[in-house]
This record gives sequence, C-alpha cells and structure tokens, in this order.
Amino acid sequence: RRGPAPAGPARPEARAAPSVEPPARRHLAVGPDENHRARRVRQAEHQHLRKHRADLPGREVDHRHHLPADQRGGRVVGGDPGRGAPLAQVARRAAKAGLGGLEALSGFPSTVGGAVFMNAGCYGVEIRDVLRSARLVGRDGARRRVTTVELEPAYRSTNLKRSGEIVTRALFELAPGEPAALLARIDELNARRWQSLPSGVANAGSVFRNPPGDYAGRLIDACGLKGTRAGAAEISPRHANVIVNTGGATARDVLTLMRRMRDEVAERFGVRLVPELMLLGDLVHDLDEAR
Repeated sequence: RRGPAPAGPARPEARAAPSVEPPARRHLAVGPDENHRARRVRQAEHQHLRKHRADLPGREVDHRHHLPADQRGGRVVGGDPGRGAPLAQVARRAAKAGLGGLEALSGFPSTVGGAVFMNAGCYGVEIRDVLRSARLVGRDGARRRVTTVELEPAYRSTNLKRSGEIVTRALFELAPGEPAALLARIDELNARRWQSLPSGVANAGSVFRNPPGDYAGRLIDACGLKGTRAGAAEISPRHANVIVNTGGATARDVLTLMRRMRDEVAERFGVRLVPELMLLGDLVHDLDEAR
C-alpha cells in the first residue's frame, strides 16, 4: 500500500492476489452468452466445484501459484503471486509473521478468490469476518474495489454469484499474535478437520449446506445413508455430507446420490437441504427438476 501510514497503531493487514487481471478479462470475454444452456466456469478455484465436463465449453482461469509475503511496518503484504494464492498458504504465512485470524480457514483446498466468492467458513469463522476489501473484474473488463459489506456476504454466498465478477485481489485485516501459537492452532484445527473427513480419496467437501440449527451430515447419517453408492460415487462412511470418488465416478453418479440424500432427509425430517457444491451445466436443472 502506498502513502503515509495513518496516525496511531498500524492495523495489521494481509493482501492476497489470486489472479492477474488481463487473463481474467480474456476469460470473461470468451464465456458463452446467457442463452447458452451451459454456464461458463467463472473461477476454476471455487471452494466446491463439481464439473460436468461435457457441458462446459470455454476456458478456465488457472490459479496455482504460491503467495510470497513480507513484513512491512507491522503489516504482512502478499506480493503478486501471478495466478493464484492458496488460502492455506496465505493463512500459514500470515501466522508465521505473527498475524492471526485465518487459522480456522486454513484447511480449505481453495484459493483466496474462491473463498471470497463463496464466503467460505469453518469452526465459527467466515471469510467476511477477516476480509476488509476485494478487487474485482467484470465481464466488460471493468475493475472496481469493494468493501466486505458491498459483497453482501451470507452463509456460503456473496453477490458475486449474481454479478459474475472475478476476485483478483483480497485484503484481510488480521490481529497480532504469537507465531508459534498461531501455527499450533492451524495444526490443531486441521488435524480435527481431517479426522472427520475422508482422506486419500477424491471428494469436493461438504455436499449440502447446514440447515439452521442443525447439521446436514447428522440428518443424512440418521437416514442410514453412509456407504450408499451410485456407480463409482459413494456417500463417505466417514462423513455423511461428503461424496467420494472411488475411481471413475461421473457427475451423474454424484447427482444421483445428491438426490437421494436430499429426498430422504426431506421425507424423514421435513428439512430441504440446499447444495453447497456448485453444479454447472445440465446438472443444475437436473437436480432442480428432481423434486
């Protein structure tokens, strides 16, 4: 950040740049128009993404580079990583620099842009709790900076789902802390997370959002659906709200299990589960119509 520092104690910040803007603009320009039945992939790094490749023409934005970081005047500033800033690396680098706030979010296989887009959250912490502002690029290449409030963050959602804009930078406001304690907290939370989630097998994380006052996994488990299979897709025996790919599963296999999970929970508990996974192409309509 340029210019003189404000009076008083410096407020800790961490900046992450999940993609360079020109490729993002090119990507938006080549996506199919609104009349095309397939939706383009706005950001390939969305927190939870289930692609039906046959229905998705166009290109994807690649986000795979690490985030360099350095300390300046009480702040941690992430340099331009080129094409991506993995949230886990941002959290760990911030912790090493003595800045806390991202520890609970460090276990997501997501870049910063995807986490902001979805307002990712875990263990009572959401991106909106630490996000100060974000820079966006739209379909027409227009760039703008928005505050957290302007993103209208809600449970696993922001208004970026409607606008179609891509996150190119994010600025987090973090709190000073002891590096060793922050890193230990990251390790503790990640260990807890992976104890309850399937490991060593492909999955996209939570399938459904938690309904108010309850957990989707508990409801699905109460229906006795753990271990249920469709093709090569399986409702994880370890976590009922996760579908795993045992080898060669198709998007259609996953959709079949999602329908059963949703319908059995609705029949038994009267609760309508809402997908947390992002479904693209014909799968969106298929799930909506299977009611």
